[in-house]
Amino acid sequence: MKLIRNECVAAIFLLSILELTQSSEPKIALVNLGKNLNLELVLIPSGKFTMGSPEDEKGRSNNETLHEVTLSKSFYLGKYEVTQEQWEALMGNNPSSNKGAKLPVTDVTWNDCQEFIKKLNANTKGGYRLPTEAEWEYAARGGLERQPYSWGSESPFEGKPRANIWQGPFPNRDDKTDGFGGTAPVKSYPANGYGLYDVSGNVWEWCADWYRPDAYSLLYRGLDSDALKIPLLNPKGPASPIDPHGNEAKVRVQRGGSFLCSSNYCVRYRVGLRMHGAEDTGLSHTGFRCVLDP
Repeated sequence: MKLIRNECVAAIFLLSILELTQSSEPKIALVNLGKNLNLELVLIPSGKFTMGSPEDEKGRSNNETLHEVTLSKSFYLGKYEVTQEQWEALMGNNPSSNKGAKLPVTDVTWNDCQEFIKKLNANTKGGYRLPTEAEWEYAARGGLERQPYSWGSESPFEGKPRANIWQGPFPNRDDKTDGFGGTAPVKSYPANGYGLYDVSGNVWEWCADWYRPDAYSLLYRGLDSDALKIPLLNPKGPASPIDPHGNEAKVRVQRGGSFLCSSNYCVRYRVGLRMHGAEDTGLSHTGFRCVLDP
């Protein structure tokens, strides 16, 4: 009876953490999704970092004010964006407009991501969620301070490709010198200092926070400039959103840029760049990755 029961459990793809490596870096959590698929998450250590971008950084927006942030607890973050085969193993469908098992799942709304996480939590011991904006940037920087890109300061157009971004004058011509003209299979480019893939380019990634352009300055409103030097502890973003386009959309933070980001148009693959999207809207260049609280 136990054998039959175990087979039934496997057949409906109940999830469980298979392995938590302790002997090598980075530490990885593997979550069984069934169909021989695992969700891989990397342990991100607690620490302090400077969030935002220097004023002289190319492409910088005025909503990227530098400020100190402390994350007091370590957390696991998806090693790469959730793929289409991972999504389908759990959700039983594939909303992506550009199909491919190893491609990131796309066309998912923020609300869709919550449904994925809800199901993931229901079939495990729980603890899964979207990253906060601060967690995302801290992890994406990979231990580097005040650098424009997740790999440092070198141009993404020098040497071997480092990210899936638009190569050529946008929107007229994509030279595809990075190997892809749309979404790329996850792990196609080198990982950052924390062992995370695709934090720059490929697809925008949803974060938990509400978006408003003045989110950083709001934290220090009424205080003098020295307050920027006092680290914020585990910030979770503003209490409500503001759509910078003047609409009534409930906008959430998106990070990382996508394959449509170019050097001549937006440079949105910079690690400090802040973007937004309506939580009920999914696009062909939007995906996500999960956090697991230890």
